Amino acid sequence: MPILLSLDPAALSAASIKAKFMDQNDAGLDGAVFYAFPLQHDDTALKKSCEAGKCAAQTLSQKKIAFDPEVLPIQSGTKVIFANLDKVKHQIYSLSAAKKFELPLYGADALKPEEVPSLLFDKAGEVILGCNIHDRMKAYIFVMDTPYFVLANTGGYILKDLPDGKYLLKVWHPLATSKTNLPEKRIEIGPATGDAEWSAKLAVRKAAKQKSTAGEGPY
Repeated sequence: MPILLSLDPAALSAASIKAKFMDQNDAGLDGAVFYAFPLQHDDTALKKSCEAGKCAAQTLSQKKIAFDPEVLPIQSGTKVIFANLDKVKHQIYSLSAAKKFELPLYGADALKPEEVPSLLFDKAGEVILGCNIHDRMKAYIFVMDTPYFVLANTGGYILKDLPDGKYLLKVWHPLATSKTNLPEKRIEIGPATGDAEWSAKLAVRKAAKQKSTAGEGPY
């Protein structure tokens, strides 16, 4: 299915960009990550954004035999804490190229707060998470080399206060049928003269429920 893009050319000098994403049935798309990648990429700028708090540690919990949140967008250089809020044990893992790992089997009652597992995500890309004990559990961490991103909902989202410069607008969704042909658009931002708008359509697979409906054994 072709990807349709539209961008208001009269508003490209704005420092705020409003986006709305639709699926193949023209329904509002939840769970998408909208981000702007600076074409004048500078690792110093990424470091400064981390120092300003953009890389503050994030928590991805296990609660009711499910991940919460199911989609976590972060800037590269961010630490993620894997808090187990269940009465059962979990063993979280990922086979993704951006972060391959396997945490030890652990439960909430067996760990002090300072012993809760955490990992640093310093490579951009999609990280798909699972649990070796509970197959239904699945989550996604999307790591980006930019501080300019938002997790979009069905109402769309706005990137605000982008500095002047050239950017590549992009969108990512965990259930996109193609991860290599996602919408993108180049823009150049100068003195703010109004809001830019971008809409995009992408085909997605039907989401599978990650929560279990039965007991999961002794763990």
